[in-house]
Amino acid sequence: MEVAGNATSNGSGAMYSSDYQYSCEHIVRGVNGGLVMCLKYYPDGSFKRANFFELSVKDGEGYAYGPNGSGSNSDNLHVKRVTNTAGDFTGLYLKSAPAIEPERLQRMRQVAEDISLQPVDRSLISGAEQNAND
Repeated sequence: MEVAGNATSNGSGAMYSSDYQYSCEHIVRGVNGGLVMCLKYYPDGSFKRANFFELSVKDGEGYAYGPNGSGSNSDNLHVKRVTNTAGDFTGLYLKSAPAIEPERLQRMRQVAEDISLQPVDRSLISGAEQNAND
């Protein structure tokens, strides 16, 4: 992730791949608060696939679904946080990077906004039930 973008209404600020076909944002409030949302886009900026997961220190678990909103246990997602050359864990957002919002990102941001507001089936995310009871 190399390009910083503005936040959705429930997120902390998105990071985009250099080709603008993938973005991730930490959702900090709303029905999906506490989850990370990553979206895959077609070249025109329309929605291709969503990934929602809980990130805990260096590992994350969740699920993925396509434009029809389907998500099932067969779409389980496992992620690992990577480290930089100094061995430090990386984050989703480079706080020193300026926010850039080209025209194509406007459409992608609206897609992210719409998807971030749709409730995620937290029963498909490992540990979500335990966190809900804490």
